[in-house]
Amino acid sequence: MSEPDLNDREELENQIKLFMDKAERSITASKQLMESEHFDFASSRLYYGVFYAMEAVLLTKNISSSRHSGVISEFNLHFVKSGIFPKNFSKIIGRLFRERQAGDYGIYSDVDEGETNKNLELAENFIKKIKEYLSKERYL
Repeated sequence: MSEPDLNDREELENQIKLFMDKAERSITASKQLMESEHFDFASSRLYYGVFYAMEAVLLTKNISSSRHSGVISEFNLHFVKSGIFPKNFSKIIGRLFRERQAGDYGIYSDVDEGETNKNLELAENFIKKIKEYLSKERYL
């Protein structure tokens, strides 16, 4: 599959919508995992929901990265440090990234229901704010 032409506004909007859809599906998957009390895996999905939303919004600046650290760094630089999103978004990303690491790679899960519920609230708000920004900027 060839790389999309992000200079084409229609293609850019389509890519953004696909990432935002994936973000929403990650939240839905997390909720399903929570119902089964798989809190470590649920927290991992919450991180990915936020990650896909960051990828979507970075496309508005024609930025992409193949690495998680790159996406996080670019998001913080272009959207948090510039004041578009609040500084606490960096802390949310850090928290969810740590929970994802524990959920994906840890043998013992110390991610409990309370933490996962808090992570869900944070992730849903994060994605909501990105959606609002994308709508305001007429990408959605």
